[in-house]
Amino acid sequence: MPDKNTQDYNDTSSKSDYRNCGVVREIKDNVIILELRHKLSKGDEIDLLSPYKFEPYKIKLDNIKISNSNKIVDTVSPGQLNIAIDIYIPKEDIKLFPKYTIARIKIK
Repeated sequence: MPDKNTQDYNDTSSKSDYRNCGVVREIKDNVIILELRHKLSKGDEIDLLSPYKFEPYKIKLDNIKISNSNKIVDTVSPGQLNIAIDIYIPKEDIKLFPKYTIARIKIK
């Protein structure tokens, strides 16, 4: 039976150390197209949460390439409609991340 500590009704803020930063929209060859849900910057480390692997798959963003463009940026925000970035994954790992795989980022 749940006790009074199970749900905190006095505070609605998130207690998580992570934020959802995107979702895999599409896979093309060895590129994941990640639709953004949180601001990302060059040097950020994100985790892809594969349904086939227990441990998060860590990726450091050295270059941020806007999908359907050759534009490389230092920072990108989800404020633009359907903004997405390309993330290159080794061919042997690409099958770990089907469409709708979640990506997260640790809160600094």
